[in-house]
Amino acid sequence: MKLLRNLGVALTHRRRCNRLARRLDSKPQIVAQMLLLFRTILADGIVREKEMNVFSDICGRQFGVLSEEMTALHSYLERWQRRDDAEAHIASLNQLPTEQRRRLVDLMMEIASVSSDGEAEPGKSNRQAQIFISDARTALGLSSQEWQPAPVQNHQKA
Repeated sequence: MKLLRNLGVALTHRRRCNRLARRLDSKPQIVAQMLLLFRTILADGIVREKEMNVFSDICGRQFGVLSEEMTALHSYLERWQRRDDAEAHIASLNQLPTEQRRRLVDLMMEIASVSSDGEAEPGKSNRQAQIFISDARTALGLSSQEWQPAPVQNHQKA
């Protein structure tokens, strides 16, 4: 019985992965944005549940990824970042309109500023994330004059 249940879970996961891949394969700039956001979580080498929750929330509201697709998205991003053209797609983000590049940096800050208790702390993020975001901002062609932090959303669950 347990084997059948596990097989069912695995098949459901595979179907979600395949559906998500079909939907995202034609949108490399969106995938590159999600990958850059995910790399923000990894900047300090520690994946925190609160950061993952914010990432999930951002993917839902910005890119239409449903919460039940998040496991499939993680698998997809892991495979995608190993592709030969992944870095080229990430580099292509500097071709986005300035406002979209600013918004992407704001989303990176939103992830990086979540504290251990889930509260957003404007202006507070770990040093590694600050360096990563600064490097990403520069790579996106945004000077410090062109980008000013947006108000950070509060992600504490009621």
